[in-house]
Amino acid sequence: MVPGRTLVVIALLAAAGCDGPTPTQPTPSTQPGPRPLLPVASFEVTGIVTGEGGAPLPGAVVTVAHYMGGEAVHWPTASTDASGDYRIGITASTLGNGFVARVQVAADGYEEYWRNLKVGAGTQFLENFRLYRLTRVAAGDSTVLTVPSDLGECRSWVAAVCGVVRITIPKAGRLTVEAVSDDTMTERPPLEVCCESGNEVSGNPLTVSVAPGPELELMIGLGWGVSTTRSFKVKTSFEAF
Repeated sequence: MVPGRTLVVIALLAAAGCDGPTPTQPTPSTQPGPRPLLPVASFEVTGIVTGEGGAPLPGAVVTVAHYMGGEAVHWPTASTDASGDYRIGITASTLGNGFVARVQVAADGYEEYWRNLKVGAGTQFLENFRLYRLTRVAAGDSTVLTVPSDLGECRSWVAAVCGVVRITIPKAGRLTVEAVSDDTMTERPPLEVCCESGNEVSGNPLTVSVAPGPELELMIGLGWGVSTTRSFKVKTSFEAF
């Protein structure tokens, strides 16, 4: 399984919660045996994907990850058309807390968007998504990250909602990152990067050993209830080995 899909599986398990029977919980029984299958129903997910300016994004890939009866995760996808529209039909199990699926939207040059879907009054989900451009900074430089109020859910553990800055690494060394609110210059949100020795590193500031290669994703935790646009000054310093 590729890392991105591993992350989605973990997120699905977390989204399932503990307020009802889920595929991750043991089945009460005096004898070992297979877990019972969960009931399934048909759902339809439709909507439009736009960029930050509101223009439709053709070619964005929408994935609806869900359970269907057993423990395996299913991954139906669709690409948006010239008008940014998409439509996906799924046959999914509804878990004990109403969780139906996790939607993941990806497009070149934009941050990935995630959102959990929970069962409502019917089987039709109208889900529109707005994607925002990637924010990049070179190790040793600084940038300002503007975080809109309509972000999706965080792909990491630092908070329910988070902004993302991608840091390019020129060579092996030690990277230190800190972030403060651009409004108050005193608020320090929680930060997280992955990974050092296979583990996430949290803090503000935080320091991590890095190697040249893929960009380092810095997550800036915002929690729930982001109702206004926020800005954060992100500072990095770098010491080559």
